[in-house]
Amino acid sequence: MKTNNKFFKGVLAICCGLIVCGSFASCDKDDNDFEVKQDNGDNRELASAEIIYKVSLASQELAVDDVVVTYTDKEGQEHSMTMTDNEWTWKCNLTPADCPKNFVLKVKPTRKENLNLDKNAQYEVGVLSKIIVRVKNKAGRTICDCDGLGLSFTGFHQFTGEQLMNPWSSTVSGWFDDLTSTSKKTVEVFPSKIIYNKMTQKYW
Repeated sequence: MKTNNKFFKGVLAICCGLIVCGSFASCDKDDNDFEVKQDNGDNRELASAEIIYKVSLASQELAVDDVVVTYTDKEGQEHSMTMTDNEWTWKCNLTPADCPKNFVLKVKPTRKENLNLDKNAQYEVGVLSKIIVRVKNKAGRTICDCDGLGLSFTGFHQFTGEQLMNPWSSTVSGWFDDLTSTSKKTVEVFPSKIIYNKMTQKYW
């Protein structure tokens, strides 16, 4: 009997130990789950963002048009510049304290006065402009990568010099308004979303 009592007490002690350990393990799991949920919540918010303006011109665009770019910077100040190269890029970085911020990019091609082109030569003209937004969370993970918000692309088209010097000819007139129209796009950046073209995109 004494042997059986000892055996019974030993089994009882082991069972109690397993129950206690199971309780602690359960508490640890709940705590970890709670922390993960908190991290996920934080990770849905902007920690840093890169805003990029980009304008690309067709190979002979500057021989045909003067192209003026107008844009707002991080402080909301407006700047204007005339393009002298076929590629132009501007960028800035944001933190949560900077938001909300509004970014505006406008591009205006204007046909050069007294245009004198080789009548028989081919000229490639056209303008592409866009805003790029890349957002990272506190963990350094990219939670928003929009390449080409409000993308404006008239297409790069080939015309002869004679056609471009007579833009109201039947061949070019259908493209003339597009090739010389003002492209404008606006992107507003918030800690949890961006709004462009009146459309909202959340980071998560």
